[in-house]
Amino acid sequence: MVQNKNNKKDLKVKWLLSIIGIFFIFSILYSLLSVDAYYTNINRYFDDSRKADGFYGFALERTSDEFIVDGCGTGTMLDTVTGICWDKNMNHNGATLKWANNSAFNEPIWDNGTKVYSYPSGKANYPAFAYCEDLDLGGNTDWRLPSLNELHTLIDLIGTSGETCTTLTNFGFSNCQNYYWAYEEWKPSTSYAWRVIFSNGEDYYFADKVFSTSYVVCVR
Repeated sequence: MVQNKNNKKDLKVKWLLSIIGIFFIFSILYSLLSVDAYYTNINRYFDDSRKADGFYGFALERTSDEFIVDGCGTGTMLDTVTGICWDKNMNHNGATLKWANNSAFNEPIWDNGTKVYSYPSGKANYPAFAYCEDLDLGGNTDWRLPSLNELHTLIDLIGTSGETCTTLTNFGFSNCQNYYWAYEEWKPSTSYAWRVIFSNGEDYYFADKVFSTSYVVCVR
């Protein structure tokens, strides 16, 4: 009887150890899969917990094997992590542009079905948007102004002046500039729009739609 009790006790201990072991292995696998999931969801690139303060962007290091030169046609860069196609020439326009011709003009609305914006104040009044929409590159015409989150996926490291443009140039991009328009307005005061500072990953919202012209890089 005593031996049977000891055997049952040993069996329970073995089961308990097995369960703990399985849980430990599952925890490790879950952690690894969570890291992979981070890359697949573009919204998670813009993660406040990865900011050094209220302005600075995430510190995820990008690698050259994540990008394919001419991956979406000649003159493009394909980001294989996000699936975004970028204009390889990050100053294709050769100049800065206004976000809009009047600070009161509201944010255009992107239609993912038709691949075009609808403009509350007419397309001609949105120079940065119109430039991307009129771009014909790599055999594609559905280019658009990127979102704040999309721009952040190119930020390589924070806090190092010029690090991002140096890295992107090494990857195959050309003419990387300091700051780029995003398509979103700054909602607390819609006279301003968001832009990203590539030298340090800053979300610089004090960008008047009209007077603070910025560079434009297009995506599809």
